[in-house]
Amino acid sequence: ESGVQLGIPTWNGQAYAHLVKFDAAQLATLFRTPFLLQAGRVGVEAWFSLRDSAPANGRLNIVGANVELRGEQKQSAILRSARAQVDATWRPSGKVILTIHQAHATDRDGNGVTVDDSEHKLMLDPTFKPLQARFALKSFDARRFHEFAMGLPFPLDMKRHFQQLRLAGRIDELKMKFNTSILPTRYQVDARFTKLHASYG
Repeated sequence: ESGVQLGIPTWNGQAYAHLVKFDAAQLATLFRTPFLLQAGRVGVEAWFSLRDSAPANGRLNIVGANVELRGEQKQSAILRSARAQVDATWRPSGKVILTIHQAHATDRDGNGVTVDDSEHKLMLDPTFKPLQARFALKSFDARRFHEFAMGLPFPLDMKRHFQQLRLAGRIDELKMKFNTSILPTRYQVDARFTKLHASYG
């Protein structure tokens, strides 16, 4: 469905896209993902609503294989498999809110990370840098998660603390919030763990 105003075409309606075994690095460039996808293959099934030629909201089903995530500080994590269902909402300000309903990732050694059954949110600014987040993970190897987290879109000052952290053991549940739109950046972390060893510095 289309409309015309002052000679400039606008589009309103629904759009659907299905990408099968798409190159991960090209996908990161095309959609400006909040982390760098360096290698691997990704399948995406997406439904979008368009308002005045711009996306308003959508749902994405994502499946990846042998995907490498690389953060801004060049740390990387390789995922043997990954899947997620994500709802996206674009605000008029350009900010994007991602709501993650289901997600699971397995690293190259078979260690898995799964989000729990609650609602998880990530707010990005118009350049896709993280502003706010709320999420919870369950049952994962602490050291592997530390490596994996360095490739995720956490704020840079938060990643600097991650770099100084050494972890070993098993984390049964981790809940985390952060807000970079307020200075100083605010964090909240709650964890349940089994025989966890930690050092800093």
